[in-house]
Amino acid sequence: MSSVRLCVQIVILLISGLAFAQSPTAKVLVHNARGNSAARAIVEVKWYSQRFVYPKGVNLYRRESGESTWTKLNKTPILPQRTVPAPLLQRDGDLDTFLDMARNINSMENNGFMLLNLFAKSFQSGDFSKLAGIQFDDVTAQWSKTYEYRVTLVNNNGESELALSNPVTVGNYRPVAAVADFTVKLEKATAKMTWREEQERFYGINVYRSALPDSGTWKKINKTPVVLTETEGAPDSDVMYQDADLQQGMTYYYRIAGLDFFGGETQLSQKVEITIGDITPPPPPLNLEKKVNVQEATISWDTQPVEDLAGFHLYRSAKSDGPFEKITTQLVAKSDTSYTDLVPQPGFYYYEVAAADEAGNERHSNPIMVEVQDVIPPQAPAQLTIEADTGRFVLRWAKNKEADIKGYYVYRTIAENKNNSFLLVNAEPLTDTMYVQVLAKNASNKFMFRVAALDTSYNKSEPSEIVSARLPDVTPPIKPLIKNIVLRNDTIVVMWLDNPEPDLRGFNVYRSREGSDARMRVNGDSLVRASASQYGDTVKAAGVYAYQIEAVDESGNASELSDPFPFTKKETFNFAFGEIEAKYHKRKKAVMLEWSQPRKPSGYMVLRRSQDEPAWKPVTGMIADAGFEDKTVSEKTEYYYQVRAYSNSGEVVASTPVMVRTGK
Repeated sequence: MSSVRLCVQIVILLISGLAFAQSPTAKVLVHNARGNSAARAIVEVKWYSQRFVYPKGVNLYRRESGESTWTKLNKTPILPQRTVPAPLLQRDGDLDTFLDMARNINSMENNGFMLLNLFAKSFQSGDFSKLAGIQFDDVTAQWSKTYEYRVTLVNNNGESELALSNPVTVGNYRPVAAVADFTVKLEKATAKMTWREEQERFYGINVYRSALPDSGTWKKINKTPVVLTETEGAPDSDVMYQDADLQQGMTYYYRIAGLDFFGGETQLSQKVEITIGDITPPPPPLNLEKKVNVQEATISWDTQPVEDLAGFHLYRSAKSDGPFEKITTQLVAKSDTSYTDLVPQPGFYYYEVAAADEAGNERHSNPIMVEVQDVIPPQAPAQLTIEADTGRFVLRWAKNKEADIKGYYVYRTIAENKNNSFLLVNAEPLTDTMYVQVLAKNASNKFMFRVAALDTSYNKSEPSEIVSARLPDVTPPIKPLIKNIVLRNDTIVVMWLDNPEPDLRGFNVYRSREGSDARMRVNGDSLVRASASQYGDTVKAAGVYAYQIEAVDESGNASELSDPFPFTKKETFNFAFGEIEAKYHKRKKAVMLEWSQPRKPSGYMVLRRSQDEPAWKPVTGMIADAGFEDKTVSEKTEYYYQVRAYSNSGEVVASTPVMVRTGK
């Protein structure tokens, strides 16, 4: 037994909103309790919404039909219970687990599996519904009176309405009317069932079966309630439940009952009777043999005679594992033991012969393979064209008219007028009439192509006409290399190594400044000639520059830019010393130096040498004043002094040395 549609936990229907289609948010259900009498009447009230439990509780109100005043039935808010009373736990050991689950869930979002189980339990167990705070038994309802019930949600602002029930008249418990339109169709040994879906009355189905018409022998055959949901990707079917593996010759009776939301069943449906007829197929044909004449395949077999044999059907497939297609529109007579099939085209075919009895049962033979050979090659492909693009050739040709074309082979060579030099470029036949041959972008040969057609019998045509072409030049020159940059007068001269390309057109020279991404082509619109290996750039402003070279060939392909080569153009330091005055001051025992400064440099440094110290040595650090007093001299010594002026960029201008003699 199995369900054709997905039979899952019963609450999937509730979650999807099918059962509560009248209200988008909540539903209050009312029901006369089983065992009701005029002496003891109970109305069971149950409510559902997008949340399962209500932490702050709900209030329940009732009014009699025709009245406007609502009477509150509960003294305190109806809340989920914290514990399960011992008598209830003895009756249902799962109540504690489900109640704990209910207290720890707030909404349907991200809690689908838990909610499925909670709603299922609430449908089946009134005890659990009351423990969870979603059911109330009205024991004060009066016999024969009609009531409406109103549920309000307790919140921080008081209470707000959750939903209203439909009217209910207090009376005896009556099962809901039977499920309508119950049908059972027999397909071999399987009973396939359908019924009318009415989600407002019942959420699921129980299926009962009997081998006797006596109503006392009915047995429920579904382990869990049958709930119908659409499963994505499942094949379309009207079958709602199926009972399989039934016994041949047996008669079965079926009835169904719907399941309401208070754990009860509807009335049983009408009884449907089915009888399982002959479902035993005849023995299969044996010893299949084949004969082929051009495109005709004759299959013969041995028959295993049985009393109810009706004849034979033949099935054919292009694959050994099928699928097999029936090729006989009528039964081959049971006295015949062969059949001739005209195949649509040459190739490999597989045949099965099925023996059929009077009841339509079939049993297939083992398959037999038949090869119908084709020895006629197709015509040579026509209208072959070629287009050359960057690193590829695109070949196109007209589709062959033969129906059994398997594909096409493409051949290539670079040797003209040599038919035996063509090489096959595609291992598998092409099913399209276009082929893209990808080659190295720098390939410079002239390439020739031709195409041959192949049919499904692997007959190959004569080759097509030959087409030829060359690839466009898309290979750029190699990246240039700058070897040096020098300054000549005010011109920055950039020098680079020669590029080896024979099709080189020239160079572009680019300059950028330190700290800037902007790059300027300094040679203007005209390339520097290909034979040149240097270029002079006149730059007046001092600063740090970077130069890069780009090589360009005759096809316009440009190389990568060379690595940046930095060059610093220093600011011109136009400084000239005037006369330097140097004298010895006897009283101070010091040499006094003074000089004129036509413009103020960044600083000065004074250097000194003597006969004892012939190398120039600084006697000051960097000083700003145009004068210096040297107190480190010795008596009766001849000293030479030189003053050096420094620019901001580090350039140096040295004065003419002056001589001073100390003492007498």
